[in-house]
Amino acid sequence: MTKHLFFLALILAFFAGGAVVVYRKQNNLVLNPFAVVPDLHAPDAFDHPSEVDSRFQKRSAIQFPFKANDRVTWIGSSSTYIGVWSQTVEFLLKTRHPELNLTFARHSTGSGTYAEGLKRLPDWLERSQPNIVFFNYGANDALYGERGIESFHSAMRDCTERAQRSGARVFHLTPQAGDMRVSGEASLFRRKHYAEDMLAFGAKNGWAIIDVFHPLEALQLKQQGTMPAYTINSDIIHLTDSAYVAWGFLLYDSLNPPQAESRLELDASSKKMIAALNCSARVIESDAILTFEREDNVLPILPPNPIPASNRYREIINAQSAFGQINSDDPSAQKMPPWGLVPLEERSRYMLKIMGLPPGFYRLECNGSLCEVFTQEAFATGINLNSIAYSSDAAPPWNDLALKVWNGSRLNELPGRKLTFKVIRHRSNP
Repeated sequence: MTKHLFFLALILAFFAGGAVVVYRKQNNLVLNPFAVVPDLHAPDAFDHPSEVDSRFQKRSAIQFPFKANDRVTWIGSSSTYIGVWSQTVEFLLKTRHPELNLTFARHSTGSGTYAEGLKRLPDWLERSQPNIVFFNYGANDALYGERGIESFHSAMRDCTERAQRSGARVFHLTPQAGDMRVSGEASLFRRKHYAEDMLAFGAKNGWAIIDVFHPLEALQLKQQGTMPAYTINSDIIHLTDSAYVAWGFLLYDSLNPPQAESRLELDASSKKMIAALNCSARVIESDAILTFEREDNVLPILPPNPIPASNRYREIINAQSAFGQINSDDPSAQKMPPWGLVPLEERSRYMLKIMGLPPGFYRLECNGSLCEVFTQEAFATGINLNSIAYSSDAAPPWNDLALKVWNGSRLNELPGRKLTFKVIRHRSNP
């Protein structure tokens, strides 16, 4: 069964790269025919597990790499073509660090390897003129197993040196992990071998390699331990949108960004602001216990919830993947990733603290919509407003702002960033 799944994975990669040519001028995305044509049946030493070096579990020592007005370019295979992981990182950078004024470009061969990307690289670099390049290849390279490792090294080196000669700072991402029950053992083991080889080869050459394989593997195994049906895979190779969002958060976290917290503290009894960080507030007279208008300079909110499901690039790949066992119509694929297993809360500090409330329960409303009911103790301790957005089935009141940034807008260009909150007595303590 696992060999059967492995062969399906190889065939899926073949179809994703070889069924048709699709070209998108705006992002210069292309699916190249016959980009990956490995031997479908040759056994390989990488079909079996490897021992994980403990250093691969350590937190990245990379310093936050972005500077004001940087031009950031994502380059990779089909997961980059789908684009949800890179879109998540762009969302995080635009909402948490709007002062950087970053611009983004995305280039992909759809399927492809470092060698395939190298053929297009001069054109891509000329088009986007990047200061920073993130390469995400390796998943398709790994299909060639142990016998392809030297060619993999050569192409990876050529891509690195070509991008560096253009003046860009270069980062590499390991290929993604997967759910072994969906992807098959051999396919996943080969990717894991290549991920660990990338980390070792990158360290030897002084390159910045960001490990997404092992964190995604840990997410799958830990969540599967409590929810047996959980999977990060939408098919035998690609991930669910939820897992791609997790990938984006894990990548952002591994870049060690400065904390981008927005925090507001108010006193209900005096109706005054006590403290503010990266935001401002104006108390408004009303019949409510407390009404205030809040405007944030950084907006560390979660991506739109549910994750927007319309993605033309995933649809193109799905249409070609007759053997892909596509599960991306599953509504669970559009949810936020697990709160405790992905640094959602740590990297989404949208805080509110209200002192001076009498004992009781209080409704928190935003722009006329109910957020949640809290006790005065919860308000006095402090609330991360993202926990409301995460736990509720309804979209949060600021979801329109999140959706506009997700779709490409800059935070400082958006109208309607002022949010009006009300604290209303719900009931007294029983």
